[in-house]
Amino acid sequence: MSDALRILNGGLRPIGEAERISGGRAAAAQRNEARIFALQVVRDPVYRKNLLLAAQQRTLAPAVETTLLAYAYGRPTERVELGRPGAFDELTDLSTSDLAARARLIVSAAAALSESETLEGEALEAAARTNEALAVSTKSAEARRRKREENADADDEASTDEV
Repeated sequence: MSDALRILNGGLRPIGEAERISGGRAAAAQRNEARIFALQVVRDPVYRKNLLLAAQQRTLAPAVETTLLAYAYGRPTERVELGRPGAFDELTDLSTSDLAARARLIVSAAAALSESETLEGEALEAAARTNEALAVSTKSAEARRRKREENADADDEASTDEV
């Protein structure tokens, strides 16, 4: 297609012409042309006006509205909990250093598992040590939480005594 015809067609090649591009870049060329076409559509003032009108009239497709909100405000963080409900509540009370210590224990246990040819012997011992260390870490986190609650209760009592 000549450059003049391409300009008249809005800069787009006819469907199928991208396959004839040599050098093994046909798929990339198609994606690039699709991207250029999409940009031309969304940059068109008439399209934008109609999109705004549809948004104001609440007639936008839900997927379009969701995408616009994501572009405007970002996507919400997706979390996947692999465990029973509340299984990870104990982790929220841990300090950053406690979480880092747990991560190091998990890494060392994983390293021991990868070095071991079977789950027998060293790997099982490493897992047992990790479980013991995690139990100690959990107990210390619970003790700190109780201490914070006791301090908060003491502060509440002191404030009621002053009144």
